[in-house]
Amino acid sequence: MIKSKKGAIELSMTTIIVVVIGVVLLGLGIGWITNLISQVERLTDDSFAAAQQTIHEQMPSGSDFYIAGYSFKTKAGKYSEIYSGVRFFDEDPEKIKYFKLTVIGEESQQNWFLTAQALPVKAGETKGIPIGVKVPSNIAPGLYTFTIEAKKSDSSEGPFVVHGGNAILLEVE
Repeated sequence: MIKSKKGAIELSMTTIIVVVIGVVLLGLGIGWITNLISQVERLTDDSFAAAQQTIHEQMPSGSDFYIAGYSFKTKAGKYSEIYSGVRFFDEDPEKIKYFKLTVIGEESQQNWFLTAQALPVKAGETKGIPIGVKVPSNIAPGLYTFTIEAKKSDSSEGPFVVHGGNAILLEVE
C-alpha cells in the first residue's frame, strides 16, 4: 500500500512539472504573438484621422495636392507615416472622383511604402491620406528621393490620371 502512495506522489510531481512547463511555454507564446501582432504595420483609422487633421491645418487653400513636408527622417526597420492630402474642385457638388497615391522611385524601394486603396472624394472636399513607410533593416543609412503622385479617376477601378505630385527626400538613419 505504501508503494502505491509513493507512485501516486511521483505521478503528481511529474504532472505538476509538466503543467508548469506548459503554462510557461503558453505564456511565452502568447507574449510573442502579441508582440508580433503589435508590430504589424497598416494604415489604421487613427492614421487617416491624423492625416486629415494635419492636412486640414497645413494644406494651403487652392492646392490640389499636398504633402506635409518635403524631407522626412526614419530609421531602418521602423514604421513611420507621411501625411498627404488631396482636394477636388468641381462645379457639380455631387461629383465624386477616386484618388490613389503612387510612389515613384527605384523599383526595389517602392515596397518601402504602404498606400491606401482608391478613396472617394466629393467635389469641394479635402481628404487626408496617410502613407506608411518602413525601410528594411538591412538598408544603408543615407538620403533617398521619391516622387509621390496623387492620381484620380471617375471609378475606383481606373484608369487613373495624375492629379498632382511632389518630390520628397527620405533620410534613413
